[in-house]
Amino acid sequence: MRIDLFVYGTLQPELDTRMSRWLRPFVAEAQPASAPGTLYAIAADDHWYPALVPGIGRVEGTLLRLAFARGDLARLDCFEGREYRRGAVRTVCRGGSRRTAQAYIWNGALPSAARPIRSGNFSSWLKATGSAAFARTRNGT
Repeated sequence: MRIDLFVYGTLQPELDTRMSRWLRPFVAEAQPASAPGTLYAIAADDHWYPALVPGIGRVEGTLLRLAFARGDLARLDCFEGREYRRGAVRTVCRGGSRRTAQAYIWNGALPSAARPIRSGNFSSWLKATGSAAFARTRNGT
């Protein structure tokens, strides 16, 4: 199964987390892209993960074209958990081309301690704040 997936946080190849490493063998194509919305940082102990909320602004990330085997997408959905829903977003690639892709969109109210990421770039925010990305297993994955 082929799927276009817009990743903007801990699944991005550059962050080198457990799940981004798990995704690597499935990546047929990767390119910088953005999608509409607002980005927030959510604390998990002393690590962070992002939340994409639909609305005004641009979120920077990577558009992945994935070649999944049966069950792989379900495993990724399980990792993301109930806090997210997988839905369609309109991405704009670096060269200006547009593509509809799936993305994990925050599902529900944000925690009161969520921090807005004004730049829309989770990787840059981690570097600027000296924070670490969430990299543990989740939901049995």
